[in-house]
Amino acid sequence: GGVYWTNDAARVAQGRDLVWRAWDRELRTEGAAAETFGWLRFGRDEIARHRDGLGIAGAGIGLFKMLGQLDREELVDPDSQANKTAARDWREMAMTSPAFLWVTSTGDTPSARLNAGRAYARLALAATEIGLAMHPWSQALQEYEEMAELRAEMHAFLAPPEGETVQMLVRTGYAEPIAPSARRDLTDFIRA
Repeated sequence: GGVYWTNDAARVAQGRDLVWRAWDRELRTEGAAAETFGWLRFGRDEIARHRDGLGIAGAGIGLFKMLGQLDREELVDPDSQANKTAARDWREMAMTSPAFLWVTSTGDTPSARLNAGRAYARLALAATEIGLAMHPWSQALQEYEEMAELRAEMHAFLAPPEGETVQMLVRTGYAEPIAPSARRDLTDFIRA
């Protein structure tokens, strides 16, 4: 496998469009959206309780929860006010992506996927060390029927070498530092 990237203006513009359409497709695909939303952790209490998933914290989260705009039923409705707001924000993120980076594996076996994940983790740490930020945008790589057309389009765009499978796609650039993600204890996974 390998690590590839582009900051070419024309290619980045094409990538921005693709990642945005894939994000929107996932939002509008009931099962896929529900799976993603199941991993969202809203507010410091949920983040501390679960210590996994995608944490969303901030001053307004408690207010949105009180107003009922962050309940799971609201989130699976792609046309809810919460999702309209999220879509606006995520579209801006997609359209301001300065560069894209992708990680491939040789083949697509479970061990190849695991090794690609390890490589991505090391890459993310190295990027952080030199002041770069990485933000996963792998929706177009998902393997469900509704994403097939965009997955094919993304494959043609990324054009991995013969025999390589794209395992991770991120936008990368400079960003304000953020707090580290919550982590679960090792004892949650390993028992002596």
